[in-house]
Amino acid sequence: LFGLDPSTGTVTQITNHTKYHVRHPSLDPKSGRVSYQCGADLYMVDVRSSSSNNYGTTRPRQGTKISISWGGMPGGNPLGASDWRLASPAEEVDEFAPSPDGTNVALIIRGTLWEMA
Repeated sequence: LFGLDPSTGTVTQITNHTKYHVRHPSLDPKSGRVSYQCGADLYMVDVRSSSSNNYGTTRPRQGTKISISWGGMPGGNPLGASDWRLASPAEEVDEFAPSPDGTNVALIIRGTLWEMA
């Protein structure tokens, strides 16, 4: 994740994840926090606080990992609805087609086309 100072045009790296790219960043303008996906995890970083993300320094960092609980609400579901579940990925694949050389595969998952190498 990078920040841009509009007055100077200076671009500064805010986060540093080495295994996966930062995806789907979303800024809360009131708090100055950005939530984002990295791999299968969600993170949050405060872009206004230099102590939180080293903004303006040469040492970017990872954001704070957000804990997610699967399998229902803690203490049971007060509304009486069924517990949440993580669907099997195989159940979500509508179609797939491997490339002729077998190095890639095209998948349609829930109506969205994906390509995997």
